[in-house]
Amino acid sequence: MLFSFSNFQFDIDKKLLTQDGEVVQLNEKPAQLLCVFLLDPETLHQKADLLDKVWPERVVTDQVVFQNINSLRKLFGNDAIKTYSKKGYQWQLPITEISHTKPAKIAPPSVGKSKVPWIIILVACVCGTLLYSMQENTASVTSNVDREVVLITSTNVQATPMLNPGSAVQIKVLQTDLAQQQLLDSPYKTWQKLRKKNSWLITTRYYPLSNAGVLRFHVQGAMRGWHGYILGDTEAIRYQQLNRLLAMLSEGNYLEINSDHAALAYLSLLQNDNPDDLLLNYQLIALNFSLGNLDRAAALTEIQISKQENQFHRGLFSLLHARISMWNDNWQAALESTAVALELFNSLNLPQLIALATEREAWIKYYYDDNQGAMQSLNTSASFARVAKEPLQEINAYLVQAFLASKLNQQELMLTKLDLTNKLIDMHQLDEEHRIAMSYYTAWGKQRQQDKLEIYESMLSLPYSKLYENHLYTAAEFFRNTFIEYTDLERAKMSIKPWQRRSFVALSNTHIAFANNDTEQAVDSGIIAFRFAQVDQVIEDALDAALLLIRYDASGIQVDNVDAYSDYIRQNATHRWLRQNDTSLTRLGILNKVN
Repeated sequence: MLFSFSNFQFDIDKKLLTQDGEVVQLNEKPAQLLCVFLLDPETLHQKADLLDKVWPERVVTDQVVFQNINSLRKLFGNDAIKTYSKKGYQWQLPITEISHTKPAKIAPPSVGKSKVPWIIILVACVCGTLLYSMQENTASVTSNVDREVVLITSTNVQATPMLNPGSAVQIKVLQTDLAQQQLLDSPYKTWQKLRKKNSWLITTRYYPLSNAGVLRFHVQGAMRGWHGYILGDTEAIRYQQLNRLLAMLSEGNYLEINSDHAALAYLSLLQNDNPDDLLLNYQLIALNFSLGNLDRAAALTEIQISKQENQFHRGLFSLLHARISMWNDNWQAALESTAVALELFNSLNLPQLIALATEREAWIKYYYDDNQGAMQSLNTSASFARVAKEPLQEINAYLVQAFLASKLNQQELMLTKLDLTNKLIDMHQLDEEHRIAMSYYTAWGKQRQQDKLEIYESMLSLPYSKLYENHLYTAAEFFRNTFIEYTDLERAKMSIKPWQRRSFVALSNTHIAFANNDTEQAVDSGIIAFRFAQVDQVIEDALDAALLLIRYDASGIQVDNVDAYSDYIRQNATHRWLRQNDTSLTRLGILNKVN
């Protein structure tokens, strides 16, 4: 069943929302809530009824209804759902039900009798959910489901016939230089532009070595991608490994699973069956790193480094270990691993990987106060990126230079690098999402809070970018905290966006409620944030929520079982989070317990 309203369409069965043909990310509970409203738009839905229909057999507070309705309003406008004080909520936008025959107009709702009993709505939602779940589960276990893989190649390279992962996968070829570079630099955005149901995009690049060659590839699906490197003596051997990987992936739904933690579990099973597969091991480490499992990622990387006799593979895992160590505040390990990677990649003459390694080297030199050395490393990184024809890597080097220049109060140099970045984005026709990174580093260079605020506000008005998600969260947090400081809580609420994870939204509600002197609501939202973060395994959000609740308790606000939050911090705090919250932890006396 498909409904259309404004410029949106919502598929009840699949819980899939699109806007002008583009998929809009919608979490499970807002999707179920939207299902209730669209199936029965004329009913005045009481809060208790919504809790029964959307959160059956779960003990939650009334606040979750408000939070999820607020998420829908952020998407569709404040007028989409009307609040009737002490009565309930009602859908307001005209709806068209799209069937296989003739669309039927549904009039705008008015308060009155419901035409569809709520039990029918619930049954429809549950049936739709079950059907969608069955479809997903079938996709994850069936190996003979047809899948289309679009191979994007350069116009001056003959498409290789060696990409053949099996009969279940249909290969199509698209020859375009622009799309190939865009898939490497903006993989998710490129997939959105060219996507088809059950399809992947893939592109490859070849790097020659003295006695072998390296095949670099990127495969992009609906939810995630896979970037890797394959070393082999011949083209046939390299493509044999790539075909094997694609065949394994085609038997499941790793690239389509919505939850990163479910994807991690699936990947762990694959790696358990193929313990010596370097591609699986590398991806498993990278996913652990992206989920904040830094100690585990570091340990897994060290195991792989100790096993590798091949220079190329040892260099790859050393470079990954350097990145993990930097985030985990182990700068000495990062320094050593980067030096190893650079020596190996220079000996192999691999410009693209040298560019990555010298950028890591620059951050390490900056940490050790070698600012001149950091700038020189970034010049080297940009030069090798240019040789490798990697415009985004060249841009990243200039952006880091702009950041360093701002820290050194070299405003003219900062502006020069930012201007160069802007020109390169235009010259190489890169996706507009890369201007998010440019804005982010520009904000770092601003001295006045108001100047930073304007830049971050403009960032939040841009379309969501999976690639620069962390920059957008930084902008949202700064925007929220600044307007709380200004006691403009309505503007602070505008920092909440539909793409944000639910634990972060609950944290924002916690800060805003506390600023509004609603301590009871602040504690409730803090507990909700902590629980959401635990369920979704967002470690940093859970740590932030735990610290907030401990601070509230220390200020005289009653928080039940506060020791449990101290225990959580003691057991789960990362080195990076400890450094960022050192002052609060010391003041509250938690730091000694953690250490």
